[in-house]
Amino acid sequence: MEDKNLENIILYLFVACAAGIFAIFVRLFTIMVGFDAFTANVCFFLAIVVSFSVYLSIHVVLRSLLLPWIGKIIVLIPFFRRSINVKKLTLVQSLDIKAEPQAELHSASFEEIRKAHQLTEEKKLDETRATAILYTQTIFAPFILDQDLNRLCHYIELYSERKELVQITPIKVSDQINTTDVYHFGWNIWNHFRISDQYGMAIFLKKVFAPTLKEVSDIETIKKKLRIQDQNCTIKLNSNLFKQE
Repeated sequence: MEDKNLENIILYLFVACAAGIFAIFVRLFTIMVGFDAFTANVCFFLAIVVSFSVYLSIHVVLRSLLLPWIGKIIVLIPFFRRSINVKKLTLVQSLDIKAEPQAELHSASFEEIRKAHQLTEEKKLDETRATAILYTQTIFAPFILDQDLNRLCHYIELYSERKELVQITPIKVSDQINTTDVYHFGWNIWNHFRISDQYGMAIFLKKVFAPTLKEVSDIETIKKKLRIQDQNCTIKLNSNLFKQE
């Protein structure tokens, strides 16, 4: 862009010099034929104006009328046509070379963003899962055997990974844990992960706590009672397991 402006300045300087020289000759000629100095000065300035007007007219005519026709004629000549095609091909290749590193940069940046997002999500899930396991151990440690507690924590991990529970051994809890306690525990875990609907949690509870829920055969009933209010239960509803007392 700067080179183009410099070319225009040089061109205008040449035109101004040519117009100035022409105007000087006009002024001298005017004095020589007997006109006064004022008239000669007026002719001087008119000569400059006429010179620039002629230049602009010629420039417009060449640019808008003659050059397109000349270009069409030149393209018909094989030598010039090959030169033009070579220039176009070189320009396209140079643009491709410049675009490829940029595209690779964008691709690499996008991949880094995806990896960073994936790592963040995995870290968040690990923290969420660890909190749920700690909550489960804290709640059930007094009421079930160690091996049963370990299996229950494993089932919670499977639930957090959205894996189906197959061939599991139901957990038997103390008589101090009733059906409402199981409902509350199920709702707390479901609300903590929020990875399934409450019907999915009801199925989970029916499979894992089958001995405690043996009298409840309808999954829909379990789903409806997840937040049942009962002050005499051991496990309370907890909407935020990250803030465990």
